[in-house]
Amino acid sequence: MPLDLRSFLGEPPAPWRIIAERKIQEWIDDGGPDRLPNKGQPLDLTDNPFVPADLRMAFRVMKNADVAPDWIEIAKEIEVELSRCREAARRFHDGHRRDRILMRGAAADAVPPIRERMRERAARFAEEQRARYRQVNRLIDRFNVACPVAHLHKRRLDLESEVSRALAAPPGATA
Repeated sequence: MPLDLRSFLGEPPAPWRIIAERKIQEWIDDGGPDRLPNKGQPLDLTDNPFVPADLRMAFRVMKNADVAPDWIEIAKEIEVELSRCREAARRFHDGHRRDRILMRGAAADAVPPIRERMRERAARFAEEQRARYRQVNRLIDRFNVACPVAHLHKRRLDLESEVSRALAAPPGATA
């Protein structure tokens, strides 16, 4: 008795195939294709190739519901916080620039209070900026826990180097 290779290739045996084809033909004759939901509408076959296979269905449902995964929402929060840090640094440097302009035209006895105000502003800014960067680091920790893709994880910020960078004069500024 020869070996039937069709059984290894996944084809159903002949009697099952005949029954299946008969059922499909009956369905077509009864108008089955005309009763399909969303008939005539294009299929959305765009799958993100970077989404792991076990998460694709969940991500598709979330996309259709206009909901983003937690880690994407957290990444947006991180960007908002970092832009707040940059804006605070711009305001700080604007205040310093105004005081430097005042010192150029000020009398000698008016310069020490301006310098003291600049020192106080720098100390206050540094402490506020540290608090902002601590918040960013908390968000980064949440992001790294929630993000399913390891190579997308974010590095925590080094508070002191970020604060010293923010305190440094912006490019093009003159003392």
